[in-house]
Amino acid sequence: MNFTSGIMLAFSLLSALWSSAVVGEELLKQLFKDTPKAQEMNYNDIISRIMNINGPLLNISSLQGIITGDYREHANTICSAGHKSCLWPSSHNKNIYVPYAFKSNYKRAHKALIMTSLFEFESLTCLRFKYRTREVAYLEFIDGIGCWSYVGPGKRTQEISLQEPHCVDVGIIQHQMMHALGFYHETSRIDRKNHVEVKIEHVVKGFEHNFNVKKSNNLVTEYDYSSIMHFGRYAFSKMPGLPTIVPKPDPNINLGQLMGFSKTDILKINKLYQCNVCGNLLTENYGSFISPHYPDLYPDYAQCKWMIRAPWQHKVEVLFTGINAMLLFWYGASY
Repeated sequence: MNFTSGIMLAFSLLSALWSSAVVGEELLKQLFKDTPKAQEMNYNDIISRIMNINGPLLNISSLQGIITGDYREHANTICSAGHKSCLWPSSHNKNIYVPYAFKSNYKRAHKALIMTSLFEFESLTCLRFKYRTREVAYLEFIDGIGCWSYVGPGKRTQEISLQEPHCVDVGIIQHQMMHALGFYHETSRIDRKNHVEVKIEHVVKGFEHNFNVKKSNNLVTEYDYSSIMHFGRYAFSKMPGLPTIVPKPDPNINLGQLMGFSKTDILKINKLYQCNVCGNLLTENYGSFISPHYPDLYPDYAQCKWMIRAPWQHKVEVLFTGINAMLLFWYGASY
């Protein structure tokens, strides 16, 4: 029997514990128990958390190659304009395979969290992460000093530092992976001045270079205030409560977030790597999505994935508002 259908769904996030998910909640608690909680650290964006963790790096001479607090650049590589030298290679089936390995002996729960973070990329893009066998160029996760990565792929072993336990966090892992895939911070976009005002006079002396603009084509996407790559309002501020970045035209727009990559982050990856995927990330409180060609039948061999992200201790309510299905029966005979 073959089941082919088209569907239309609506979803909403409700601020209440899902009592039937006790088992799943306990599993998540086990994964997260050794990682710092965002609410305990009182940060509103991932980059601020990273900067706090990487504080000791800023004055270590042996690590001066780290730029804007959490990334390094390969020599003679242009990433900001989407140059092919800064892309992981495509395979014959159009997927992008990124080999990886673990240099450090991460705790089992931390390694599982890293793998879960990578799986989210696989679910919504054409990226595929494979354990390194004989590949010369590959990512190597290390329990180094702080959280940092290179921008784009290199020609050999490429370290990505996720110090235990503080850097082993979904948002931080995905931020560093965005660097490894070829992305800079959102606040370095060439069209930044149209969307935010940078108050250099509020920046700690000697850290002004962290707000330099990069030559970029922006992949024809809107400026993303909620990107996992966006600086927080008080990044590198010389005084608590003194903003270094103010959104325009609405100064009250939230900058950055803690959950993980945004919808536009995924859009940028798919554009940069020319991924032909079906599905998307849904983060709004209310919304809807439909299968391809609805109300016609679901396309043959299509695989669509929608990921709905809800804050901790919220539940997702999904309502099927329309369905168009056809049941095809195949009768065989034996002789």
